[in-house]
Amino acid sequence: MCAALSAYTHACAAYGLILNGWRKNLCDVGLSPCPTGQVFRYDIKACNTSCRSLSSPDPTCFVQDTPVEGCACPLNSFRAEDGTCLEGPSTCPCYLKQQTLQPGQSIQRGSDICLCRRGVLNCRNPTIEQGEAYLITKFTLSHAISFLIVVIIIAIFILILVLCKGNALIFASLSPLS
Repeated sequence: MCAALSAYTHACAAYGLILNGWRKNLCDVGLSPCPTGQVFRYDIKACNTSCRSLSSPDPTCFVQDTPVEGCACPLNSFRAEDGTCLEGPSTCPCYLKQQTLQPGQSIQRGSDICLCRRGVLNCRNPTIEQGEAYLITKFTLSHAISFLIVVIIIAIFILILVLCKGNALIFASLSPLS
C-alpha cells in the first residue's frame, strides 16, 4: 500500500502538488532516520541546493525534474562537498576551478582582488575602480550643475510670467475703458 501511495504522491508532485506529511503515522515504519543535519522532506529538487551552485551555474537546473521525498538539507541551507549541510550561503565556500576558498578568504587573480562572500567570488580591480569612481562623480556633478541651471532658468521664467500677469492686471484696472 505504501508503494502505491508513494507512486501517487510522486505523480502529484510532477504536476506541482506536493503532499506534505502523508507518510506520518501511515507509512513511516521502517524508514531510516536522516543523517545528522538533514531532515525528511517531500519537495527535494537538485537545482541550486549545493554551495558549488552559488559559484557557478548548476547543470541540474537545466533538467526538468520532479520533486522527490527523502533526506536532504533543511530549506535555506546548502550541501557542502562533504555532504554536510551549511546554514545559509554566508557559510558556503567559493569554488574557482579546482580551488576552494573559505568565506572571507581573498585571492589575487591578475590585477583583480577576489573575496569569497556568500558562496560567490567577488572580484574587483582597485586601480580601475578608483578611476571609475572619479569619472562617475565628475559626471554626476556636471549633470547636477546643469540640472540646477535649468531649474533656475525655469524659476526666473515663471517669476517673469507672474510679474507680467500682475502688471497686466494693474494696467487693466487703470485703463479708462473699465
